[in-house]
Amino acid sequence: MQESRTFTMRYSNHIVDETTHAFKCAKWFALVSSLLLGIFGTVLLIWPNTSMNVICTLLGVLMVVFGVSKIVGYFFNVSYHIGFQFDLALGLFALLFGILFLTHPGAILSITWVLVGIYEIVESVFKIQTAMDARHYQLSGWGLLLFSAIVYLLFGIFLTFNPAKGGSLFVQVMGISLIFAGIENIIFTFYTSKRLKDIRNRLHDEWIEMDEDNIID
Repeated sequence: MQESRTFTMRYSNHIVDETTHAFKCAKWFALVSSLLLGIFGTVLLIWPNTSMNVICTLLGVLMVVFGVSKIVGYFFNVSYHIGFQFDLALGLFALLFGILFLTHPGAILSITWVLVGIYEIVESVFKIQTAMDARHYQLSGWGLLLFSAIVYLLFGIFLTFNPAKGGSLFVQVMGISLIFAGIENIIFTFYTSKRLKDIRNRLHDEWIEMDEDNIID
């Protein structure tokens, strides 16, 4: 029985070590894509009169990169799947939108805001679910996740349903929403990173206790 428990602990520790290494790659991928979101949002905020064709092209590239990072993140998920459980769907959704922006920019110029808004609504709803899951598991920090997701949801609703679409002010609002999206994704990434560290520390403590028990026995 003791040997079985020891093997289980060693196997669990090995899995977490592998997950940690994989997650570091996914973490940096997510941070870079979030940074790109913030940079693009800043560009729209400072230069709101940028050509819509340019905006569509940049959005397309950004959505493709962001979608790939989400898909990569999904396959490097960690315990409870907190932060990553919806990333496959979101990644495919973003990838589809990105390809659409790049291949048919002229056809979607008039609904660019709506598409961005829809994506923000979908992503924010998933993140609200993530916050609720964190609350269910009694994980600290779920309130911050919930608050940021609700604010992001409001941006998405504004972009989707505001009748006064177009104009420099509207472009600036979209820029602010993208900046916030970048910040929010960074928050979610670091939150997930902290959860993984907590799991590793807990397993490490259990491993030490088991070693001490073996010595006593």
